[in-house]
Amino acid sequence: MVWKKYAIAAAVLLAVATGGFLLLKAKYANHIIAVNKAAAVIVQDVAAGGDKAILTLADGSQIVLDSAANGMLAQQGKVKVLKQNGQLKYSAGQGVTNAAVAYNTVRTPRGGQYQLVLQDGTKVWLNAASTLKYPAAFAGNERNVELTGEGYFEVAHNSKAPFKVLVPGGQEVEVLGTQFNIMAYKDEPLLRTTLVEGAIKVKAGAASVQIKPGEQSILSNKSPEIRVQANADIEQAVAWKNGMQSFKDADLHTILRQVSRWYNVDVEYKAEGPEMGLNGTIPRNFSLQNMLKVLQLNNDQLHLKFENGKITVLP
Repeated sequence: MVWKKYAIAAAVLLAVATGGFLLLKAKYANHIIAVNKAAAVIVQDVAAGGDKAILTLADGSQIVLDSAANGMLAQQGKVKVLKQNGQLKYSAGQGVTNAAVAYNTVRTPRGGQYQLVLQDGTKVWLNAASTLKYPAAFAGNERNVELTGEGYFEVAHNSKAPFKVLVPGGQEVEVLGTQFNIMAYKDEPLLRTTLVEGAIKVKAGAASVQIKPGEQSILSNKSPEIRVQANADIEQAVAWKNGMQSFKDADLHTILRQVSRWYNVDVEYKAEGPEMGLNGTIPRNFSLQNMLKVLQLNNDQLHLKFENGKITVLP
C-alpha cells in the first residue's frame, strides 16, 4: 500500500509543532511547507547525528576527531596530518616513496559523519557507521582505498595513477577523476554506486560495467550480476551529503535502517508494520521524535514507540 495520507493539514501540523520545514513528495503533487519555529513538547528525544569520527594511525594510536583542536594532529613519515575547519587533511612533503606509505583509517560511528581530504587532493565525505582505509600518501601508479558503509568521492584527476575504491565482498570502482557515491552497508541487500560526473568502471568478480553520469550500478548480495539503472535519482542518492534524508519508494525496514544509523538507536519489530512506499525528503537535522512524527503522520497504521535508546514497531 503506497502512503495515501499525504494530507496537507497533517504536514502543516507537523511543521508548526517542530519548526523548520518539510518536503513531502506525494503521489501526484509536491508540497513544501515553511513555518516559523515553535516549541514542541517532547518527552524523550535524540538529537540528530553530527561530525564525529575516530582516526587510527599506522601505529594503532587513535585520535577522536570531533574533540581534537584544529592544527597538526600527527606526522606519518613525510606526511602531515591536519585538522582544518572541521576536516581531516593530509599534506605531503617532498620525497614520498613506497617505503614511506603508512595506512590510516577513519571510522564514523552511528550518529556520525566526517569529511577528509586525502594527500592527492581527493575529497571524501563519510556517512554514519562507515570506515575508510587509505595510505597517508599515495605512491607509484596506484591510488587504492577501502570503504565499508557509505562515502561520496570527488577524485582528483591523475591519468598516471587510477583511483580505486575497494569494497568488501569483491566490488571495485576504478576512476581517474570524477564524482560518485557508494552505498555499501553490510546490512543493506543492495550495493549501489551512483555516478554524478565523469566515468567509472565497476567490477565484481568476472563482471565489469562502465557507467555514465546519471547512472547507478546495483549489485545484489544474492547474485554476481551487476545491473545498471539509467536515469538514477542522483539527488536522492547523495541527499545525505547535502544535509537531507531522502526516501524513494522506501519500505519501513529501509527507512528505519537509515534512522538507526543516523540517530544511533536500535530498532525492534514487534510487528512488521504497514506496507510502505515513502517518497519524501526530510532535513537531516530533525530530531528523532520529529523524524518519527513524519513517518506516523503519513500512515495511521504505523505505530512507533521510542524509549531507552530503542525504536519499537508495535502492532
